[in-house]
Amino acid sequence: MKYISVIVFFGAFLIISFLEKPKSKFDTELLFQAEIAAKNIPLSFASSNNQQGVVTYLSDGFSLSEYDMQEAIRQQTSFQHHVNQSLIWKDSFGNDATMTTFGLDQYHHFVNSYLVGIRPFEAENDWLPLYVIAQRKSYQLDQKQYGFSELWQNSAQAFKSLRGDCEDHAIALADWLISEGVDARVAIGKYEGGGHAWVVAFKNSQAFLLEATSKRVGKSWSHYPLASLAKGYQASYMFNRDTLWKSLEGYTNEYKSSSWQELSRFSKSI
Repeated sequence: MKYISVIVFFGAFLIISFLEKPKSKFDTELLFQAEIAAKNIPLSFASSNNQQGVVTYLSDGFSLSEYDMQEAIRQQTSFQHHVNQSLIWKDSFGNDATMTTFGLDQYHHFVNSYLVGIRPFEAENDWLPLYVIAQRKSYQLDQKQYGFSELWQNSAQAFKSLRGDCEDHAIALADWLISEGVDARVAIGKYEGGGHAWVVAFKNSQAFLLEATSKRVGKSWSHYPLASLAKGYQASYMFNRDTLWKSLEGYTNEYKSSSWQELSRFSKSI
């Protein structure tokens, strides 16, 4: 059995203040549409059972099923006190291969599986999913909401829930954008030295950084901000529905660099 190591990402988070203002007719109608869409997401999507799958390591071809992964965690008692944190799994060469983390069912799942394939409604433009999630969802730490230091919502759970922390915002946003045909990935790393998660989208040969936890009044929502202009963000991993990447340079703000290595591929169990 390939071995695992423990890594903690979210010791701190980005807090951007939200100044209340009267909602416009556009906001009210859009949030009503989002609420109807949330209610119409099938319950099967919101179930953690929908996340079962298998990961194949690209380095040595080893395949790890969710069942075997969870059995390994149960058997390795030395990792039990880290069970509600993110775990990095190693290949036969001792290199990072995949990542799992604690879900709402209090079991570990592969990070890719948290993108369950939601499309709340067809977005009229590229920036609308970012705006909807930023306006719909409030920031709350996992410890306060669930009593655990780290616990992830999958994208359906994250869109349905009105509260969540940085990775919950990022997961809902990335999955919706992927359904709209955007090459979007959840980035995991640091913001100004504290653990954080956000979305990186690639379009027209450019990398854009999308921060759904930002809810500033007066912010321009009509375009994607270039990642190169975002200050303080340093990523070490990225993932979408089927691939996990790692930066071989460590923490970086260069998302199109050749230093990003594909580690593994995820496929859902049928």
